[in-house]
Amino acid sequence: MLSRIEACDFKKGDWKRFQWFLQCKFPAQFGEQAALQIFAQQNNYQISEERAKELDARAQRLTMELNGNGDL
Repeated sequence: MLSRIEACDFKKGDWKRFQWFLQCKFPAQFGEQAALQIFAQQNNYQISEERAKELDARAQRLTMELNGNGDL
């Protein structure tokens, strides 16, 4: 198979014969991408208004400490 590819006319920048070889020789890695499946997990959660205020106050306090404007 490789000899057939190498026998093809080669022009600089012509990558198609190498692509064809990889697709034929290693279809699982380089084959048709239509069967590609992406497994992703998305976690959505909600926090209470009280918890959101706590987190916001903490972020403000830490920002002030980092900037040297708060009590260290």
